Amino acid sequence: MNFHDGSWIYEKLNEHFEYAKQFYDEKQIIGIFLRGSQNYGMNDENSDVDSMLLLAPSIEDICRGRRLESTTIIMPNDEHIDVKDIRWMREQILKQSPQFMECLMTPYSIVPDRFFDQWMQFISHKHYYFNYDKKKMLK
Repeated sequence: MNFHDGSWIYEKLNEHFEYAKQFYDEKQIIGIFLRGSQNYGMNDENSDVDSMLLLAPSIEDICRGRRLESTTIIMPNDEHIDVKDIRWMREQILKQSPQFMECLMTPYSIVPDRFFDQWMQFISHKHYYFNYDKKKMLK
């Protein structure tokens, strides 16, 4: 059972979201997702909150072939925001990456209105991402 309740977790996640907007254009932010012990009911009074920020590349990034964004923002309170480009997702599905799968499964996320419908449609198929046919996926 989580030491902190869901409202506390959402408050912390919102702090991460607001902090990340200092570094990235809000129009690029697909969402921010909880990572770590709170997802498993294993946090305690000393647990911090870590998150993953998912970004949409700009048209310019795509056209110029700019590499995928992957970095970590360390907040003043030493909590971490892992930053990932959405183009990274396909590779992570193929690898069955626990880090990515956690992002899909967490009940704690903030997705801006501009991406909400697309994100909900994407995660409505999440069971396929866990049990995919590699040969069909690569086509």
